[in-house]
Amino acid sequence: MSFRLLVAAAAARRLASARTASSSSSSSVAVATSQSVPLMRCGSSASRGAHMTAGAALGSVLRHQRRTFTVSAAASQAGGQTLVEKIAQRHAVGLGESESVRSGDFIAIRPRHIMTHDNTGAVIPKFASIGATRLADARQPVFALDHDIQNKGDKNTAKYHSIEQFAAQHGNRFYPAGRGIAHQVLVEEGHAWPGTMVVGSDSHSNMYGGVGCLGTPVVRTDAAAIWATAQTWWQAPPVAYVELRGKLAPGVVGKDVIVALCALFGNDEVLNHAVEFGGDGVSALAVEDRLAIANMTTEWGALAGLFAVDEMTLRWYEARAATRPTATIMPDSVAELRRSVAADPAQWRADADATYAKHLWLDLSTLTPHVSGPDTVKAATPLAALEPQRVAIHKAYVVSCVNSRAKDLREAADVVRAVQNARPGENVRVAPGVQWYVAPASSQVLADAQAAGDWQVLLDAGAHALPPGCGPCIGLGTGLLEDGEVGISATNRNYKGRMGSKRAHTYLASPAVVAASALQGFICSPAAAINGESAASSAAPAVAYGIEQPSSSAQSGQPTPAVQAPIAGFPAALSGRLLFLPADNLNTDGIYPGKYTYQDDITRDRMREIVMENYDPAFSSTVRPDDVLVAGANFGTGSSREQAATALLAAGVRLVVCASASETFKRNAVNNGLLVLECPPLVTWLRERFATPLTVVTGLDARVELTAGRIALYDASGALAFEADIPRIGRAAQEIIVAGGLENWVRQRMATLVIRQDADTVADYIAEYIKERINQFKPTAERPFVIGLPTGSSPIGVYKRLVKLYNDGKLSFKYVVSFNMDEYVGLPRDHPESYHSFMWNHLFKHIDIPPENVNILNGNVDDLQSECERYEAKIQSYGGIELFMGGIGPDGHIAFNEPGSSLQSRTRVKTLAYETIIANARFFGGDVSKVPKLALTVGVGTVMDAREVVVIITGANKAIALAKCIEEGVNHMWTVSAIQTHPRSLVVCDDDATLELHVKTVRYFKSIEQVQDEMIGRENLGLYGQVAGPLKYKTIPSGN
Repeated sequence: MSFRLLVAAAAARRLASARTASSSSSSSVAVATSQSVPLMRCGSSASRGAHMTAGAALGSVLRHQRRTFTVSAAASQAGGQTLVEKIAQRHAVGLGESESVRSGDFIAIRPRHIMTHDNTGAVIPKFASIGATRLADARQPVFALDHDIQNKGDKNTAKYHSIEQFAAQHGNRFYPAGRGIAHQVLVEEGHAWPGTMVVGSDSHSNMYGGVGCLGTPVVRTDAAAIWATAQTWWQAPPVAYVELRGKLAPGVVGKDVIVALCALFGNDEVLNHAVEFGGDGVSALAVEDRLAIANMTTEWGALAGLFAVDEMTLRWYEARAATRPTATIMPDSVAELRRSVAADPAQWRADADATYAKHLWLDLSTLTPHVSGPDTVKAATPLAALEPQRVAIHKAYVVSCVNSRAKDLREAADVVRAVQNARPGENVRVAPGVQWYVAPASSQVLADAQAAGDWQVLLDAGAHALPPGCGPCIGLGTGLLEDGEVGISATNRNYKGRMGSKRAHTYLASPAVVAASALQGFICSPAAAINGESAASSAAPAVAYGIEQPSSSAQSGQPTPAVQAPIAGFPAALSGRLLFLPADNLNTDGIYPGKYTYQDDITRDRMREIVMENYDPAFSSTVRPDDVLVAGANFGTGSSREQAATALLAAGVRLVVCASASETFKRNAVNNGLLVLECPPLVTWLRERFATPLTVVTGLDARVELTAGRIALYDASGALAFEADIPRIGRAAQEIIVAGGLENWVRQRMATLVIRQDADTVADYIAEYIKERINQFKPTAERPFVIGLPTGSSPIGVYKRLVKLYNDGKLSFKYVVSFNMDEYVGLPRDHPESYHSFMWNHLFKHIDIPPENVNILNGNVDDLQSECERYEAKIQSYGGIELFMGGIGPDGHIAFNEPGSSLQSRTRVKTLAYETIIANARFFGGDVSKVPKLALTVGVGTVMDAREVVVIITGANKAIALAKCIEEGVNHMWTVSAIQTHPRSLVVCDDDATLELHVKTVRYFKSIEQVQDEMIGRENLGLYGQVAGPLKYKTIPSGN
């Protein structure tokens, strides 16, 4: 049956039906029908710019003017959000109040958790290599050892031990070998929680979508970045809506659904998309079936597979909370989840007018058991058609994260029981010549299967028990396929060599079909095993499925979001000669040959010579610095080697535009400072003109407006030949590119400690730092530099030096707006110890700051709470604080946020601790009775909202506080420790303040500063990439 692309009227009828169904089922995703989104669109321009109107060429508007070809967008995406976009927005960092996440956006994300498994051993040295010494948030990382758990060799044992030791040292969650497969553990323990975003350094992180958690994979560099900074970047993918209609027949399970989807839509329809499942068929799907479907969306080519939370989800959690409570899945937390869903259901599903890139549908009632393969998930055969062929098998597997839960083991055991009942008196066992392997997905699954008797049934039938882990699914341990063998497996991948020999063949099926096949010795249904013979050849019933035109609420005339100015150092546009590589599926081995991958001493010059060697040996002599490279579909497919990106950078390429790109290549590229954007119409247009050579010097010049989201081509005469929308490069990606890659970006965002000899040299450093920040910001009346300032003894030296810099003509405060941290309550403004007096006497009256730009809390108003709220609102009216400078007390408090203060606190009235009153009595002639007992203070959250935080710590009496801040975790009893979670924090201290630090800590931070000074120079002064232009390196080590 061929795909059906239905016309708009038919699509509207079907979508209206889906919307009606959604009103009665909380699991359905409602999709509006008012407008259609384009089938031809460049990347994400619709997310920030527009869609093409419905009409010619099924939604594409192609406008020809002389020699000009334009792919344009007629309206902005002003409609609602998909569920993927909503969850991503909850975890986005640094969005403006009016910004919403849309497909195509580059955003910074702070996921709830980052999962690593055995590859934790590879992430640890990467984490150390970027200079990290502690986890930014020890609650985020989850380690679960699951891949090579059968390997008891010394090397693997030592690796596992080192991972466990690292977890113990840093206090993050660790699950040892034997606890289970990481994905299953995260679901069981409640780490993958509905409505949250969890990422994993494993491709099957998609599985979390089965419980309403947005799960998606990241690479190891991202994992290290999240450990160090609590965040990384993500480009929100296009979202495909998959409508599941009807209800599965008995004997058909979730594995059959996803196996069928992978084959029926096997032409990359959802490649690099996120998939949202909806429709009336979802409500009857068990959570275990949803987990299996979401898990294998990875094999389908998707980056995520997501089911909305519904009654089935809630009941599943309630059952687990009652029988297997964990720290997260408890009766109270699950009851709160139900209340949250009931109170605001819109937050738990896509908007009715959400915009989808595609709309696929599958009628579950027409589906029968399917078998995938051999050796590819893009081919699947109805079991009824395959069974008569009596495909002999040698090995059978019920293992893996996709299909080895208690329900799966029960279904396999039920087949054995049914066969035993049909053959009374027989010893029903695995067929001669067949080896059957079973492994539970976790220790909890094993316990449940044992309690139900299912595990023993399988063992009595001759199955070989394996420990809870990945094992043969990834070609590790016992039971691998050998040359010439055929296997049938309930796993998720069956490409050649995955489960053993490349000269073996693998089919995928449900656990029940695997069990039946193991008993019979050939691929067959449970019915055939029960009856003792295969069914007669018959035509399988047709499966009803298709593609419909998605809909959107975008209306013409909606405003296009304004183009944001790029951050300092990031170009608004790039221009260069256009070089065209027409090939599709140009893999990483073509870009950077594998034989060079492990030559660690290879130089950049050598990389430039060998780039594209396996694709076009002449490429290196053709490419020029700053060429804009345009390539075909699935660019960078293949291995995850980072050199495929760095070799292009070595050749002078700064930007690749392609029809589509491998997501792994895209992440590696951006993580190394190379931009990759997608624009299919550009590739189509070029292919019509340049089709054959491997590398085409087109004679066209390209101008790529990175922040505006536009590409234009010009011919030799300068005439415009082509233009189209492309994804806009958001701040998250800009920062990484400016930093020269993710690892540098991480280094810049770790809490940096600068150690100086004494308080005077500390003041020198910070004053110079603030001068550079203000001058490089280039403030204006319309765009002032907003600074937060402290009081007390710590900043006095800094203020003296800022006054001198002003008097020397090196710094102006004309366009600076200040907000002070605190003020006493009830102390007259003109009192010599009020913070109004302090600031004017030490700083403001000596510089050119306009009085109206000075903001200090008023502790003499009648309504103190209103004053605090007004202060917060005024900060927000300026768009927040650019840099907050603060000092601390001996107990580690910042502002008047004393021990025990909430780390999310805002500006408020604060009763001062007795120790603070004693410390401040020196300013009141030593008379404690004269010290105010109340103060107004900004909160820890107020300080942490600033784009940068600089903390002054001087003196031996603050040494313990510094040690708590630098060497221990975040703790509300030491409120300054909150800077560990800030993406741009700098602590400047003197030698006396380091007395409680470990010697290695002091040496470490001094070595970091020495390298920075030698390589970058003090003219760049650690400004986190916020420089006027590219960093000017003093020396470049050979070999880089």
